[in-house]
Amino acid sequence: DNMTVSNTDVIQEFKYLTKTFNLTKEEVKSLLLNSINGAFIPANLKQEKIRALFKKIDSFYDTIKS
Repeated sequence: DNMTVSNTDVIQEFKYLTKTFNLTKEEVKSLLLNSINGAFIPANLKQEKIRALFKKIDSFYDTIKS
């Protein structure tokens, strides 16, 4: 839970998940979308985060696949 203690970050964790489970870009996008929708934040902020996800998913996936 504490990234400082475990010496990791979200990028490293998604790299591990993607490699271990051979996740496709659509599967990664679905995981991220589910986490946004499950967040305890106002609906307008969720929509903002979802728009950002759709804009950045290609570059994010390229980063975690490398």
